[in-house]
Amino acid sequence: MTRWRWGGTHVLVTGGSEGIGAAVAAAVRERGARVTILARRPGPLGTVAAQIDALAVPADVTDAGALRAAVATAIDVNGPIDVLVHCAGTALPGRFLDVTEQEFADQMRLNHLGTVNALRAVLPGMVERGVGRVVVTSSTAAVLPVPGYAAYGAAKAAVAMLAAVIGTEVEPRGVRIGVLYPPDTKTPGFDAENLRKPPETAAISAGIAPQSPERVAAVVLRGVERGLRSITADFLTRALLVMPGVLIPVMRPVLARIARRAIARA
Repeated sequence: MTRWRWGGTHVLVTGGSEGIGAAVAAAVRERGARVTILARRPGPLGTVAAQIDALAVPADVTDAGALRAAVATAIDVNGPIDVLVHCAGTALPGRFLDVTEQEFADQMRLNHLGTVNALRAVLPGMVERGVGRVVVTSSTAAVLPVPGYAAYGAAKAAVAMLAAVIGTEVEPRGVRIGVLYPPDTKTPGFDAENLRKPPETAAISAGIAPQSPERVAAVVLRGVERGLRSITADFLTRALLVMPGVLIPVMRPVLARIARRAIARA
């Protein structure tokens, strides 16, 4: 497979107003790509766009019609989309019996169906041209059963399977799809998560230092360049993807012990 080159390409980044999305947008802009960033909030989006000289197109990925219109605007200004890096998403941690039905639905709608909407808006053009790269964002929580992430982990696992299935359909037509599995990453979204994590979730997170958005962005770019189907930024997630049948049975009782101790101390 020929190594991907960024110069002169058009890269669309959703969730581009902060965190991993903003870091990816800045990194590919530095490598000579034309960049479009998309997010719900026009203010922060415009600030990032001005800092890196990118096109800002406000849209909510859960609104399929608005997203298609935003993608059309991006194409009108910057040309056909060569790379989609889909980072828009959210985590609302909480114990299964405490998380409301609405929050379950909200996380599935944004994390999973938002990914569906983004892919449906961008993939037709890539398939028609016979070339393209896509990265969608799952999570370590999709492969490791961390207490407090029943809703989020399930939605992100759905993203991973979605990409795997679609990959079998579009890779023969020239489009490569990779799945990013970021661990805890120091972003505004991560800070918001920490405000509502149950004690057991917080205790497990406390044992692993969060990655920086720039570090995760670097592995995203490397993953696109190499055409990787699974993109990871830490050893634990990489090992879980390679040996889930071995490691998850070992990890589950460890996680349960940490949870019991955290609950007892709370």
